[in-house]
Formats: sequence, structure tokens, C-alpha cells
Amino acid sequence: MSEFLFLSRNPAKCAQLIKKGELCEKIRTYKDILCAAYWIVKPKRAKRLGLPKLICKSESKKQIVHWIAQSFMHFEFVINVALAACEQYTLSGAEIWHPSEFALLNIEENMPPRSFFHHDYWEDPPQQFPHRFHTTDAVEGYRRWYNSLTTKKRENANSTKFVAKRRKLTTVANSNGSNTFQQELSQHSLRVS
Repeated sequence: MSEFLFLSRNPAKCAQLIKKGELCEKIRTYKDILCAAYWIVKPKRAKRLGLPKLICKSESKKQIVHWIAQSFMHFEFVINVALAACEQYTLSGAEIWHPSEFALLNIEENMPPRSFFHHDYWEDPPQQFPHRFHTTDAVEGYRRWYNSLTTKKRENANSTKFVAKRRKLTTVANSNGSNTFQQELSQHSLRVS
């Protein structure tokens, strides 16, 4: 899965489009990639702030960290998405604070000055998903890819439930000699088709 979800050019909207079940993990991921980018842009200050020095093992994470470290606008966008995601997390009723929120607020309060970045203009982030979802508009590509993941998870959950139900029905059919399993199997086949 991509380390970063570029679902909108508006940070608040981008955070709203993240599924509730993935919100906690994404906030932690945003904190990690922002810390790594901070170490690239201003290592002495990152050390003084006590930000963890993370080594990016995956190529996709390396790409997004370098994208963030290139421009003040990129860095500012990602911190705003992360803080908006923290707000979504709180509004969802999970907890009052996400454990990464303090670190994100610390990063926001001590953002590196614009002069430490390579440039101060916007470029869309690299499209880090299968090529069939790539488009000229990065937002549209990320949305199509993210929606396909959600659909795939739903299909997998439905097939897993059916397999479990199938096993249960097979056991019942074998124990009392009825053909309930065959009836259920044919009903499911009609629904799937």
C-alpha cells in the first residue's frame, strides 16, 4: 500500500477521504515520513527536537520523503493533512488524542524555514501504485487506486465469510444427511453471478 494518500489538493478533504479503519495507521505513517523529511531538510534541528531518525526501507517511502523534502509547499501540505487526519480521528470517537499528534504539532510549530528547501513551488507527488491506475491527474489516479483497494477488501471479506459458512454447512449436511449446503451454495452462486 502507498505510504501517502493524495486524495485531494485540499488537506482537510484529503483527510476526510481516508477510511476510518486506516486513519490511525495513516497518521502514524505521516508522522514517520515527515520526521524522515525533516532530517533531510534540517538535520541539526531535527536532532535538537528529538525527532526519530527513520531509515526508509521501501522505495515508495523514500520517494515520498524526498518529494516532501523538496518543497516547503509539499512539507506544509503533508503536515496539514496529518493534523486534519488527527482531527478526524478525534471526531470519530476513537480517542481524544492520537499518540502521534504531539509529534506532529511539534513539527508544525518548528517547521524548517522556506530557504532550507530546494524550491517553493508545487508538484504533484509521485504516483506510487500500479501503472494501470496512473493518470495525468495524480488526485484522480490515487482515488481510483484507493477505491479499487476498498472494493477488493470488501470482495475478499465476502468470500471469506462464504467459505466459513460453507464449512459450517458442510459439517451440518454431513451430520444429519440434509442437502442444506447444496441449497445455500446455489443461492450464493446466483448472487455472485
